[in-house]
Amino acid sequence: MFGEDTHPRKPKEIGGLIFRSEPFAAEQVLLGNSVVRLYCASEQQDTTFLVVLSEVDEDGESTYLQRGYLRASLRKLDPAATETRLVYTFDDSMLLEPGAVTEFVIDLHPTGSVIEAGHALEVMVMAPTAAPELSGSWGFAPAAPGINLIHMSPEYPSHILLPVVDTDSTN
Repeated sequence: MFGEDTHPRKPKEIGGLIFRSEPFAAEQVLLGNSVVRLYCASEQQDTTFLVVLSEVDEDGESTYLQRGYLRASLRKLDPAATETRLVYTFDDSMLLEPGAVTEFVIDLHPTGSVIEAGHALEVMVMAPTAAPELSGSWGFAPAAPGINLIHMSPEYPSHILLPVVDTDSTN
């Protein structure tokens, strides 16, 4: 996936980044949990991440697939967590050191979807500072406004792990 600044929904307008894959040559089946691993430096001692996974057709129309939230200070994973099934402890508030690169592992709830050939996947990463009025309460107060810098390099390999099913397998 790659980020772009020519997307119709400008990152500055939505307060986040949008990454879109190339269109798939063949149908893809997603079944299970997706996990986003971000390496990010924040100006604040806490922030909230919202990650949205969507399918995008040939005309650029997107279809929502799933989303996940993570409050940065509540990122501690339980030892029972696995690579594809995250369990957070919620018992240890770990504030961020402003400007320091920190790893965040964000669970997107289970997804079951068939991505058609010619369609792409889109991942939108946001750090909202206000709860959406139309969707009701989030159950927590959004974090203070600030700049979050997502790192993508060999040293900081931010990525998404997708539950792609091998439909060619005979097992």
